[in-house]
Amino acid sequence: MRLNVDLQLRDIPGELINALEPLSEVDANIAGVVHHHDWVKGDRIGVNITFDICNQKQLDLLLAKWKQCGVEVVRMGSVFKTYDVEYVLVGPVSPTILENLLDEVKTMTSLASVDIKYTASQDFQRRAAYVSGTVLEESDLDVIDEFFHRRTDEIGLLLIRGGVGR
Repeated sequence: MRLNVDLQLRDIPGELINALEPLSEVDANIAGVVHHHDWVKGDRIGVNITFDICNQKQLDLLLAKWKQCGVEVVRMGSVFKTYDVEYVLVGPVSPTILENLLDEVKTMTSLASVDIKYTASQDFQRRAAYVSGTVLEESDLDVIDEFFHRRTDEIGLLLIRGGVGR
């Protein structure tokens, strides 16, 4: 799992190393470190670290090690990598068709967000919808792509696929 933490360290030489060494001891992989010189609170300074760690047991061990070192954990949260999807649907597309398509996609994938822009042309046959979103799993890109190709073909819509976030 990828985590992002904000820490408060004593503002003395060597404290950043004292916060980073326990990550190595629990086999965590550091993805980024930002030393915030403007996050000063008393005699402490802020540091943000993003890292990958294998399991909750290792995380609990890391937190215990940080506590022993005097490192204060201010905030901790998960970081999710997302993948973008974009499609334009052209033809007799209605709000009901869009809603049904998205309901189906949600049951099949890790769809995290979706945005729809829709033209409400008087001519029912000449409408268009721009559908963009994000998924949490890279494998869902192929699932969504295959789904939209199959379903828009069945409905009789032209499908234009945008850039896919791989």
